[in-house]
Order: sequence, then structure tokens, then C-alpha cells
Amino acid sequence: MNGLTDDKALNICVLGNSHVGSLKFGWDLIKPDYAKINITFFAARADRMRYLSIEKGVLIPTTPYLKKSITQTSGGFETINLSAFDVCLIYGLKFSFPYKLEFDRTSHYFSKAVYEHSILDTLSDTLSMQTLKKVRSLSDMPVYIGHNPLTAYSKNPFLGKKINYSEFVSCVNRILIADKATLLAQPEETLIENIYTKTEYKSGAIGMDVGDGSANKPYADKDNLHMNGEFGRIYLESFFKQIPRVVG
Repeated sequence: MNGLTDDKALNICVLGNSHVGSLKFGWDLIKPDYAKINITFFAARADRMRYLSIEKGVLIPTTPYLKKSITQTSGGFETINLSAFDVCLIYGLKFSFPYKLEFDRTSHYFSKAVYEHSILDTLSDTLSMQTLKKVRSLSDMPVYIGHNPLTAYSKNPFLGKKINYSEFVSCVNRILIADKATLLAQPEETLIENIYTKTEYKSGAIGMDVGDGSANKPYADKDNLHMNGEFGRIYLESFFKQIPRVVG
């Protein structure tokens, strides 16, 4: 396994959907400060990354739309050759924090065991997990999972309940992805009430360029799911600190 050394850059592959936009814009803000890190983004809106297939040891798009999207976001690559990268981050892709399960859990409807099995049932077949299986079939490099950003804060009757976000992260890492990958916790700096994203990080959020003519268009004010470049900057800098600097 390759890693970051004094004379070698770390090559990171990011696979995801529209949520990758905040990371891509965040990277634009800090790229000059990280000369030893290279990031290549492969993304497409909604669930279109499900049309990635494995052929001759690489991931290839099987629809014209997906091919155009990953070519645009990656800066020209039409396929994904994982052997060119040291680390992979799978971001978004329908892997959402299960708010409903948490509310039921805090209302004592679920035992801990039932809660954990419910997480498995809820998240095990997400596009994120499907993509992880494809990556793992081709590479043993370190893989990290980034869930969809936590919903931006709004007045909510459930805010008074004690919801344990760290328990969720720990549970996923322990029983869902175990030794296959690591689920990243959203940076604490971006959180409010332990379970929501501060509204300042959705302000001014815009769509990334996937080659479909909707680049840089702002999300609607009521959109509480997509975050801005400042959120992406904080997320990436937190992520970098968690990557082991190893030589192998």
C-alpha cells in the first residue's frame, strides 16, 4: 500500500454524487496549500453512479450520461483506474443518517441490538455500499465513506431528544463496514445540536459542473441537504488528518 512520503504525493480518488460539489469547491479553496495531495473527483448526479461496471480491472460508465459526468468532474478521465490512487473516498451516494431510527431509538422503541440491525437493513444496500463492493473487488487501498451531509438546522420538534450521532458512526464502523472501510464523522465544527449542520454551510451552495448545463446554479433556499465550498474545505481538511501516512 502506498502512502504520503516526503517525495511522493498522495493520490486520492473521490466517488460520489451531487454532494461531491461541496468537496470540489472546497478543494479549489485549499489546493495551493496541499502540494503533496492530488484529488480526482468522479461524480454524477442522483443515483447515476450505479451505472458503473467492472471491466478489465477498471470501473467504466455504461451510459453516455455517466461517461460525460465523470469525464467532466475528473478533468478528462473516461474510466476509473483505481490502481492509480492511494486512497478512495466514497461520498454521498444515498448514505444518509437515519433520523427516523434515531428518534425511535431515543423513544425507547428499539433495543440497542434491534437498532443496530435496523441500521444494517436501512444502509446495507445503499448506492454507497454497492460502490464500496465494486471498489473492494478491485483494490485493497484504504477506503473511507462519507455520508450525506447532516440536514441543515431548522426548527424541529425532535430537537429536544438526545440523539447520539457518535453512536451511529461507531455502530456503522463496527457492524456494517468493519474492515472494509471507515465511516468518517462529519467535522464537529460544522455541527449544531449534535445532529444537524449549521445553516451557514448551506448558504450559497451551488451545483457542480457535470457537463449537463446546470453548473454553478444555486440550490433552492429550502434545500437543506447540499452544502457550500466552505463546508467542503472543513470536511477535506478533517479528512486529510485521518489518512495514515504510511509507506508500503
